[in-house]
Amino acid sequence: MAAMVRCLSNSLAPCFLAVLTACSQGRAPGALRDRIAAGRATQFCRPDACFNPHILASEKEYFITTFDGERPVYGRVAANDLRRYLLSLPMTAWPRGAEILMSPEDDVYDGQAVQRNLQLARSVCLELGLTVEIRPGG
Repeated sequence: MAAMVRCLSNSLAPCFLAVLTACSQGRAPGALRDRIAAGRATQFCRPDACFNPHILASEKEYFITTFDGERPVYGRVAANDLRRYLLSLPMTAWPRGAEILMSPEDDVYDGQAVQRNLQLARSVCLELGLTVEIRPGG
């Protein structure tokens, strides 16, 4: 039993080190950036279709556009499901690598709610290791 505990604890050491390293860099272990790099997502970039996801932050939710080649695919995601949604995207959704565009919706009643959701989305994306570019309303 002691040998098994020693073996188990020895095998967890690299795992613990990876978690500690990722946390010290401000990213969750297994960050999306790492998965995109490991999946060589840039191989999916074609001259006629090389678009990464775009998040449009609204007052209550997000409208996310991904691309299947040249064809846009639209998603509607609640604020608390954004992380899960981004993690569930296939590697083909990231042909430009670990970067994402986002913008605030500009036809709104509550601009402060939009800004809060935009900042929340930015935080989630940064925690996943994505490079974030925010563009004016859209």
